[in-house]
Amino acid sequence: MSAIKGDASYDNIIFVSEDDTYRGPVASALLQKTLPWGYVNVSSKGLVVLFNEPPNPKGVQILNEMGIDISGHSSVQMTADDFGSNTLVIMMTERGKRRLYERFSNATNVYTLKEISGSNGDVEAPYGKDIEEYRTSVAEIKELIEKLAEIIRLELEEVNR
Repeated sequence: MSAIKGDASYDNIIFVSEDDTYRGPVASALLQKTLPWGYVNVSSKGLVVLFNEPPNPKGVQILNEMGIDISGHSSVQMTADDFGSNTLVIMMTERGKRRLYERFSNATNVYTLKEISGSNGDVEAPYGKDIEEYRTSVAEIKELIEKLAEIIRLELEEVNR
Protein backbone atom coordinates (compact mmCIF):
# COMPACT_ATOMS: atom_id res chain seq x y z
CA MET A 1 0.00 0.00 0.00
CA SER A 2 1.06 3.63 -0.14
CA ALA A 3 0.62 6.89 1.64
CA ILE A 4 -0.72 9.70 -0.53
CA LYS A 5 -0.11 13.46 -0.61
CA GLY A 6 -1.78 15.40 -3.39
CA ASP A 7 -1.38 13.49 -6.64
CA ALA A 8 1.70 11.58 -5.51
CA SER A 9 1.82 8.06 -4.08
CA TYR A 10 4.47 7.20 -1.49
CA ASP A 11 5.56 3.76 -0.42
CA ASN A 12 8.33 5.08 1.86
CA ILE A 13 8.43 7.76 4.52
CA ILE A 14 11.80 8.89 5.86
CA PHE A 15 12.00 11.19 8.89
CA VAL A 16 15.21 13.21 8.73
CA SER A 17 16.78 14.98 11.69
CA GLU A 18 20.25 16.38 12.24
CA ASP A 19 21.97 13.24 13.55
CA ASP A 20 19.22 10.58 13.58
CA THR A 21 19.46 9.96 17.32
CA TYR A 22 16.30 11.57 18.69
CA ARG A 23 13.56 13.34 16.70
CA GLY A 24 13.70 11.20 13.56
CA PRO A 25 13.73 7.84 15.36
CA VAL A 26 10.97 9.00 17.74
CA ALA A 27 8.76 10.19 14.86
CA SER A 28 9.44 7.02 12.88
CA ALA A 29 8.60 4.74 15.82
CA LEU A 30 5.44 6.66 16.66
CA LEU A 31 4.19 6.54 13.07
CA GLN A 32 5.01 2.83 12.81
CA LYS A 33 2.96 2.21 15.96
CA THR A 34 0.07 4.38 14.72
CA LEU A 35 -0.31 3.12 11.15
CA PRO A 36 -1.52 -0.38 10.35
CA TRP A 37 1.48 -2.53 9.52
CA GLY A 38 2.36 -2.78 5.86
CA TYR A 39 0.78 0.42 4.55
CA VAL A 40 4.08 2.18 4.08
CA ASN A 41 7.77 1.66 4.95
CA VAL A 42 8.82 4.10 7.67
CA SER A 43 12.40 4.88 8.68
CA SER A 44 14.66 7.68 9.90
CA LYS A 45 17.97 9.10 8.69
CA GLY A 46 20.32 11.93 9.63
CA LEU A 47 21.75 14.87 7.73
CA VAL A 48 25.11 14.56 9.49
CA VAL A 49 25.97 11.06 10.69
CA LEU A 50 29.72 10.67 11.03
CA PHE A 51 29.41 7.24 12.65
CA ASN A 52 26.55 5.07 13.85
CA GLU A 53 25.20 6.18 17.21
CA PRO A 54 22.50 4.76 19.47
CA PRO A 55 19.33 6.75 20.13
CA ASN A 56 19.22 9.41 22.82
CA PRO A 57 18.71 7.68 26.22
CA LYS A 58 15.98 10.11 27.29
CA GLY A 59 14.03 9.42 24.11
CA VAL A 60 14.49 5.67 24.63
CA GLN A 61 13.21 5.96 28.21
CA ILE A 62 10.11 7.98 27.29
CA LEU A 63 9.18 5.71 24.39
CA ASN A 64 9.73 2.65 26.61
CA GLU A 65 7.17 4.13 29.00
CA MET A 66 4.79 4.22 26.00
CA GLY A 67 5.50 0.58 25.15
CA ILE A 68 7.80 1.37 22.20
CA ASP A 69 11.37 0.09 22.07
CA ILE A 70 13.86 2.05 19.94
CA SER A 71 16.94 0.94 21.87
CA GLY A 72 18.16 -1.10 18.87
CA HIS A 73 18.14 1.91 16.55
CA SER A 74 21.45 3.04 15.10
CA SER A 75 21.81 6.35 13.26
CA VAL A 76 21.98 6.22 9.47
CA GLN A 77 23.21 8.87 7.03
CA MET A 78 20.77 10.27 4.43
CA THR A 79 22.10 9.75 0.89
CA ALA A 80 21.12 10.82 -2.62
CA ASP A 81 19.86 7.27 -3.22
CA ASP A 82 17.15 7.77 -0.59
CA PHE A 83 15.12 10.12 -2.81
CA GLY A 84 12.58 8.97 -5.33
CA SER A 85 9.11 9.61 -6.62
CA ASN A 86 7.70 7.05 -4.18
CA THR A 87 9.52 8.44 -1.11
CA LEU A 88 8.23 11.15 1.19
CA VAL A 89 10.96 12.91 3.18
CA ILE A 90 9.91 14.65 6.38
CA MET A 91 12.31 17.08 8.02
CA MET A 92 12.11 18.40 11.57
CA THR A 93 12.99 22.03 10.78
CA GLU A 94 12.81 24.52 7.91
CA ARG A 95 16.56 25.03 8.30
CA GLY A 96 17.11 21.30 7.89
CA LYS A 97 14.86 21.29 4.85
CA ARG A 98 16.92 24.08 3.24
CA ARG A 99 20.16 22.25 4.07
CA LEU A 100 18.81 19.06 2.54
CA TYR A 101 17.98 20.85 -0.74
CA GLU A 102 21.44 22.45 -0.74
CA ARG A 103 23.17 19.14 -0.16
CA PHE A 104 21.15 16.92 -2.50
CA SER A 105 20.39 18.20 -5.98
CA ASN A 106 17.91 15.35 -6.50
CA ALA A 107 15.93 16.08 -3.31
CA THR A 108 12.20 15.81 -3.94
CA ASN A 109 8.99 15.37 -1.95
CA VAL A 110 10.46 17.11 1.11
CA TYR A 111 8.28 18.69 3.81
CA THR A 112 8.68 19.55 7.47
CA LEU A 113 6.69 17.53 9.99
CA LYS A 114 4.67 20.57 10.98
CA GLU A 115 4.10 21.58 7.36
CA ILE A 116 2.76 18.18 6.33
CA SER A 117 0.67 17.97 9.52
CA GLY A 118 -1.03 21.28 8.74
CA SER A 119 0.83 23.74 10.98
CA ASN A 120 3.87 26.02 10.93
CA GLY A 121 7.20 26.07 12.70
CA ASP A 122 9.90 23.64 13.68
CA VAL A 123 10.20 20.59 15.90
CA GLU A 124 13.18 21.60 18.00
CA ALA A 125 15.49 19.17 19.79
CA PRO A 126 15.72 19.52 23.58
CA TYR A 127 19.37 18.42 23.65
CA GLY A 128 21.05 19.12 26.99
CA LYS A 129 17.74 19.69 28.77
CA ASP A 130 16.05 17.63 31.48
CA ILE A 131 13.73 14.68 30.99
CA GLU A 132 10.61 16.83 31.34
CA GLU A 133 11.66 18.89 28.31
CA TYR A 134 12.03 15.61 26.42
CA ARG A 135 8.55 14.54 27.55
CA THR A 136 7.17 17.81 26.19
CA SER A 137 9.07 17.26 22.94
CA VAL A 138 7.82 13.67 22.55
CA ALA A 139 4.25 14.85 23.24
CA GLU A 140 4.61 17.46 20.47
CA ILE A 141 5.98 14.90 18.02
CA LYS A 142 3.24 12.42 18.97
CA GLU A 143 0.53 15.00 18.34
CA LEU A 144 1.98 15.81 14.90
CA ILE A 145 2.35 12.12 14.05
CA GLU A 146 -1.28 11.50 14.99
CA LYS A 147 -2.33 14.29 12.59
CA LEU A 148 -0.10 12.85 9.86
CA ALA A 149 -1.44 9.34 10.43
CA GLU A 150 -5.01 10.62 10.14
CA ILE A 151 -4.16 12.38 6.86
CA ILE A 152 -2.61 9.16 5.54
CA ARG A 153 -5.61 7.07 6.68
CA LEU A 154 -8.10 9.42 5.01
CA GLU A 155 -6.13 9.49 1.78
CA LEU A 156 -5.81 5.69 1.76
CA GLU A 157 -9.55 5.33 2.32
CA GLU A 158 -10.18 7.68 -0.60
CA VAL A 159 -7.86 5.72 -2.87
CA ASN A 160 -9.36 2.38 -1.87
CA ARG A 161 -12.97 3.45 -2.59
